[in-house]
Amino acid sequence: MLSTDAPTKVPLPFANGGDRVTIPTASQIGIVDGAASLTDGFPPLTRTDPGAGGVPPNGLEVNGILYLLSAGIRWQQAGGAPKFDAGFATAVGGYPSGAVLQSADGSGWWQSTADNNTANPDTGGAGWVPQSAYGNSPLSLASSNVTLTAAQSLKPQIVLTGTLTANINLIFPATLQQWLVVNNTTGAFTITAKTAAGTGVPLLAGPNVVYGDGANIRNALSSYIALATLKGANQVLESPGFQVYPWGEIKKRGNYYIGNPFAGVNETTITYPTPFPTATLSINLTLQDESLTTCNLIIGFRQPTRFGFILKWAETGPTDQNAAVHWVAEGH
Repeated sequence: MLSTDAPTKVPLPFANGGDRVTIPTASQIGIVDGAASLTDGFPPLTRTDPGAGGVPPNGLEVNGILYLLSAGIRWQQAGGAPKFDAGFATAVGGYPSGAVLQSADGSGWWQSTADNNTANPDTGGAGWVPQSAYGNSPLSLASSNVTLTAAQSLKPQIVLTGTLTANINLIFPATLQQWLVVNNTTGAFTITAKTAAGTGVPLLAGPNVVYGDGANIRNALSSYIALATLKGANQVLESPGFQVYPWGEIKKRGNYYIGNPFAGVNETTITYPTPFPTATLSINLTLQDESLTTCNLIIGFRQPTRFGFILKWAETGPTDQNAAVHWVAEGH
């Protein structure tokens, strides 16, 4: 078959402006002599000699039948798509597996995964999975968990707004889907994207790409996001500098030039450029000693706080050392 074999399109249903009758579904045999129905078509009486009691076919019924068939063809040729119809589903015994219906708002598509399917996909009925969609679902969040409706989760983008007053869960369906979730909320609380019975991932401020594996919600860009959270405002490479890690740990580093100290014990206060939010957990000191013959310096620290510590050093023998101490403090 060739692309040029496309048939002539139907601009109007047959008898669109003519007289016609609606063809009933149920048999009319024994009810109206010679009347057509979807069950019987034209009954035997219409094929019987009128002289023997037959009834000729009704032209209005012919118009009605051709109207019914051509109207459906015209709708399809115009790009029309079927949507869920409870009455039709009951009449045909349910949609078959593989059937594709347009969503109620016309922005997406559902695919049936079961035969004899009479459930409504637009209200979360069983036996349907999302196929594709366009648009976004805006949601305003505050302090309560929110479960996405079938129509909301069908959209490829979820846009979150509102002021959070508690940590909340955004509950997705346990399907094989991917979403772009844009977190525009404010407030010092967290949002976790998860399924009702599965695990989930935290939603960072701004865009998040997450996907469902059929049981849980996962981060599609976890490696990229982990790297991104180490940079920008969370990192200063110069000395003094710092590194903030996603799990809450903070490292600070700096240098202190001792030079050529005199014999004895000396100390100085090292103040962090910015304090730790809670406390200093550990401090590592490294001595840089430029002496070519000896290393007489001993270094240590005392009184660590979230603001800094006291650096101590002891010179056990005079020498030209041009010494410096490099320090790394870990805290949270």
